[in-house]
Amino acid sequence: MNEALAPLAAGSVAPPLPPEHWLPRPPRAPARVLLCFLPLAGAPVCTGDVRALVAVAGELLRDVDAIVVASVDRGEPLRRFLDGQGGQRLHACPDPALGLARAFGVAWPQRFAARASFLLAAGPGGLAAGGVVRAGAVHPIAFNRPLDQLRSWLRLPPG
Repeated sequence: MNEALAPLAAGSVAPPLPPEHWLPRPPRAPARVLLCFLPLAGAPVCTGDVRALVAVAGELLRDVDAIVVASVDRGEPLRRFLDGQGGQRLHACPDPALGLARAFGVAWPQRFAARASFLLAAGPGGLAAGGVVRAGAVHPIAFNRPLDQLRSWLRLPPG
């Protein structure tokens, strides 16, 4: 972990992640979500990260209800970026003011989110009211964390 960041730890109460802000909006209330933060849509490293996430999305979606990608980009540009990388099954979550990244402890002072992922379990009021962080890591997915780590997250008992 980078000492400049303070990501929410497993067992922490996550901030609200209202599905009505996702593009596209999910057809039902998700109970388990993989939330992935990226610094900026279209940046070379983020492009590779999304392509790697797309490559394993089918497998991950057997164990989670949704994969949500958040970045500082506005809604439609982020959605177009994900679609352009084959990420039609991913949900875009625009975070231009970095409110969500700050709440999860992964906002850089330079106005970007760190590359980070969290496995969330919905609380009694659903993700719109907050959830529980099941696991989290900075630099996950295709970067420095092997896919095996994400698979181990998904084997956690329901929260």
